[in-house]
Amino acid sequence: MPKKLLVVLPDSAEAVLQEIVNSDEQRLHDRLRRTPGLLPLEELELEGPMLVVGQETSLASGRIDLVG
Repeated sequence: MPKKLLVVLPDSAEAVLQEIVNSDEQRLHDRLRRTPGLLPLEELELEGPMLVVGQETSLASGRIDLVG
């Protein structure tokens, strides 16, 4: 069962968002590249804001989906 999230907007309007499954990894990468604020930086103990500077970057140890 998908999760639901209640969002209260600055004008006090409310919206209910429903979690969806993203079956296309490239589409997810593109969304995160365009909107890096979706990444839970605080939960990862990182400071923001996040700026994506690379995508599908190759390193000696392998590939990185996004570099911020």
